[in-house]
Amino acid sequence: MRTTVAAEMSLRSARAELARTSHLTVMGSLAASIAHEVNQPLTAIVASVDATWRWLNRPKPDMAEALDGFADIKQNAMRAAGIIRALRSLAKQPPAVLTPRARSRTPSCRR
Repeated sequence: MRTTVAAEMSLRSARAELARTSHLTVMGSLAASIAHEVNQPLTAIVASVDATWRWLNRPKPDMAEALDGFADIKQNAMRAAGIIRALRSLAKQPPAVLTPRARSRTPSCRR
């Protein structure tokens, strides 16, 4: 009986460790995905700012190009804000509740 209890405790410990490792793996993947999604519009904003600065810094500034650059900056900032808003909304959702399913009884075969 002691070996059964020890085996059961060992199994519980292994399951807990597996759950923890799985949780950390999922969180790492989620963090990488979020960073990627937020980084894309931020990188585009920096590129647009640089280009707009060059258009305005010419001997004769190109206002039309600069205005297009500002529009791009706004669009990408709105995109980044939308990503953050969606993440906040997701974080506010209650966690899923998992309930065990009732086992369906298979009818016994009658002869």
